[in-house]
This record gives sequence, C-alpha cells and structure tokens, in this order.
Amino acid sequence: MRFLNLFTSLILVLCFSLCYSQSIENLRIELETKDSDSAKVRILNAIADLLHSDEPETALKYAKEALALALKIKSDLGIANGHLNMGIYHAKKGDFPLALDALKQALQVFESINNKYAISKSMNWIGIVYKSQGDFAQAMSYSQQALKIAEDLNDSLLMIPCLNNIGSIMKRQDMFGQADQYYQRALDIAQKLNKTDAIFKVLNNLGTLHYYLAHVGVDESVDYNEDNIPEEMKVELEIAYRFYYQAYEMAKAENDLVGMVRFLNNIGIVHLALFDFENAISTFQNVLEKSYELDNKREISAVLLSFGFTYLDQDIWEKAIEYARKSLEVSQEINSKGLMQDAYYILYQSYSGQKDFEQAFNYFQEFSRWNDSLHNERTSQQITEMEAKYQSEKKEKELALKEAELSKKDIEIQTKNGWIYLTVFSLVLVSLTFLIYRQRKVTQMEHSKHQIAANLREIEILRSNIRMEMEDSMEKVKVTMNRHELNKYLLNPMSDREIEVLFLVSDGKTKKEIADDLFVSENTIKTHVQNIYDKLGVNSKIGAIVKAGDLEILRK
Repeated sequence: MRFLNLFTSLILVLCFSLCYSQSIENLRIELETKDSDSAKVRILNAIADLLHSDEPETALKYAKEALALALKIKSDLGIANGHLNMGIYHAKKGDFPLALDALKQALQVFESINNKYAISKSMNWIGIVYKSQGDFAQAMSYSQQALKIAEDLNDSLLMIPCLNNIGSIMKRQDMFGQADQYYQRALDIAQKLNKTDAIFKVLNNLGTLHYYLAHVGVDESVDYNEDNIPEEMKVELEIAYRFYYQAYEMAKAENDLVGMVRFLNNIGIVHLALFDFENAISTFQNVLEKSYELDNKREISAVLLSFGFTYLDQDIWEKAIEYARKSLEVSQEINSKGLMQDAYYILYQSYSGQKDFEQAFNYFQEFSRWNDSLHNERTSQQITEMEAKYQSEKKEKELALKEAELSKKDIEIQTKNGWIYLTVFSLVLVSLTFLIYRQRKVTQMEHSKHQIAANLREIEILRSNIRMEMEDSMEKVKVTMNRHELNKYLLNPMSDREIEVLFLVSDGKTKKEIADDLFVSENTIKTHVQNIYDKLGVNSKIGAIVKAGDLEILRK
C-alpha cells in the first residue's frame, strides 16, 4: 500500500509538471503579444516566480527585467514583486545578506500599498533567511507575523510555508514536540490542497525531525560503530531515511533541482549516522557536483561539512580539516551561523585528534562562541515581546506620572513652610531614636550573637530534615489533576494522553512500564514525555513534578 501511495503521488507530480510547463509557455506567448508595460511587468514577475526551482538563473533574468521596467513606469507593485523574486533567488542560492536586502525592500513597498498577501510571503522568506543564518529570534518573529496574516486572510496555501518554517525553527531549538505539531498541520493542509512541492518539503522536515530524535538521549561518551548502534537510534534513522527518500523522489519527479540536492544530502547523512561510509561518500560526491552546477552556496557549504563529518568519524584528520576549512569559507561568505558552528566543531575535533592542541583550543573557542550565540537567542523572542509590553506600559505610566507631578507641585508650593517645620521635628525625633537604639544595641549585641548562632544551627538541621523528607516522599507523590485546571496555567495546553503519562511518570513508573500500560511503543512515550517537559518548561522528571506542584496540581 505504501508503494501504491508513492506511485500515485509521483503520477500526480508528473501531471502537475506538464501543466506547469504549459503555464510558463503560455505566459511567454502572452508576454510577446502585450503592448502595455504594466502587463509586461506582471508577466515577467509571474514567470520569475515559476522558474525559481527549475531555472534559477533564468528566474533572476526575468526578475531583473521586471524590476527595471517597473522602476521606469513607477509601478509600486511591480517594483516590490521584482525585489521579492530577487530576494528568493539569493535565498535559494545561499547569498543571505543580498537576500535580506532585497526581501526587506520588497516588504517595505508591500506595506506601503497594504498588500497583505505579499506582506506575509515576504515576512516568511525573511524568517527563512534568518533561520538559515541561525538567528532564531528574528526568524520566529517574522514567520509568526507571516502566519498570523495568512490566518487572518484564511489563505491555507499561504499558511503552509509559514508553518513549515516555524516547525524548523522549533526543531533547531530542540523543541521537537512543537515542531512535529507545526509540520503535521502543514502536511495536512498540503495534502488537502494536493500541493506536491509543499508535501515533499514537509516530508524532508519530518525526516530531519526524526534524525534529531535519533540522537536524543544518546550517551556521547560511548564510541559507537556499526556493531553497537542502539536499536532506538536505528529505528528513528530508518524513519528519517524513508521521509528523505519520499521527498527526494517527489522533488525528482517535479524536477526541483535544489530540493533534490538537499534531500539527497540528507540521505547521505543518514548513511553516515549508520556508519555506511562508502554509500555516504558516494552520495555526498554526487550532491557536491550538483551543488556546484547550481552554484548554490548554502548547499555547497552543507555538503562540504558532510564530507568533513565523514572523515572525522573515520579519524582521517587531514581530510576532515580540508573539507571543514572549505565549508567555513563559504559559510562565512553567506553569514550562516549554523554552518560556521559545525565547521568550527570539525576543526577543533580534528586538531585534537592530531594532538595540535593550540589550534584545537582556538577553534574550540570559536565553536563555543557561536554555540553560545545560537542558544542564547532561544529566549530573545520572549524578551522582545516582554520589552514591547513593558515600553507600552511605561509610556502610559509616564503620562500618568506627569499629570501627578503637576498636581504635586501645586500642593508643594502651598505647604512648603509646613514641610520645613516637619523636617526639623523629624531630625530631632530621629536623633533621639538613634541614641536610644544605640544604648539598647550595646546591651543586646552579645545576646544576639549567641541567638544567631543557635538559629543557624537550627536552620541547618531543618534543611537537612526537609531534604530527607523530600527524597523519601518524592516517589510517593501522586498526581490528581483536572485537564482544564492544568491547561489554564500553560501557554501550550496538554492533551489527555500527556496528562495521563505525567500521572504515570509521577507514580515512579519507567517509560517501558508506561508503554506497556498504555499499549504503545516506548518511543511514543518518550515523545509524550518530551512534549510534557516542553510545555511545563522543564528538562527532567523531577522538574516536571515540582513544576506541577508549583501549579497546585500535585498533592500527597
């Protein structure tokens, strides 16, 4: 049945490709027959939009021609669409600074003419570029705004890339449960609309999600090889491979060269994770050749990294350093933080293997710097939102304060002399109080010292008893909860199944025992547990129980 579904999908893709080719040809014929410059601008931009995946250089040519003509006739919509098409071209090529410049110019014009559809599309592409650079705070901000506009417009097709990108941002920040929810929502919409190019992009993202899940909880101190790969890791990698392969076959049928390169590289990465070095190197070589043909800098940098990791896993340090240096050069050119971080990682590990600890230390510092940068940005979106609310409230308070100050000045002028007398009286009172306090302080000092020492000893005893009671009672904690009571405290509500799993976790049961009780796989329970941690904002079983207790959900 799975192969039948795949075959049906491929037939639909082929039919779509024929219609797509006919559409471009019809537009070209229409272009030759139009006399109006505004009509020509519209058609040129439409052709550029259709050619981004198959003929990117031709798409750029049409976009430039459209922009030049739009500037000549002062067509705001034509100018904005020209910049948008050029921004998409640069984004797909991995020229991120040029992409941001063009996309932001497009956004500015679209906002001036209040074109909501184009504003959403431009914002999400800006989010995609920031995500590729590793700037997750900016990426999330733009893509969430894009999704909100698409939802307000009730445009399902416009929602798909927004959901896809937000899922990828969540995944890059290890928020796997939320990422899966966004991907599944995008996939449902794409399948209902039979949007094949969107389907294979979501399939690729789901593959990457399972690749990440394959490495969750892996003991990094163990030297794994093809003979001792954990079974859970194998299962997740096999799922990732199936998603990647389906995405690759659909992209191939649709002749999406950039998609084919990206998905094929991911297939090679799965081979590498399974220690199948021969197939990995063969796949990466194929990807590298196609990436150079496309002149796609992001994909070139990514596959060079794949080579670097392949040789690093085999302790071939010279080759690993060679490919990591090449990747670093390209990633610096396009300012991709994530790719640079991976290149620094390979370099410091390789130099460590060569016992060149000076070089290893230098590259480790660079790796740590970029790693800290990427992870510190995880909460910056929340900080930005809080800051915006704070500034709004601050302005309101400042206005109220100014009014209060005006009233206060009138009162102060009328009561100035009274304050002088009151101040003198207060000084006398304070002086007398100080003398009395000083006299008492002298007599109580020694008594206080002894009392403090005794209190400190008593506090230590109490702390020790509390710790012992907490340790003894932790396993006895039971969860009594009402789903609606719990969810009103949470930004991301829990499902009934997640609450049931939390109940069993707090009961001291292992993931395997919970899986047996609920008649599901242990991997499913792991996913539920991770979702619980994400929604409660914790990273451990005890943290989840304590957090639920703080919300008055746990009772003995």
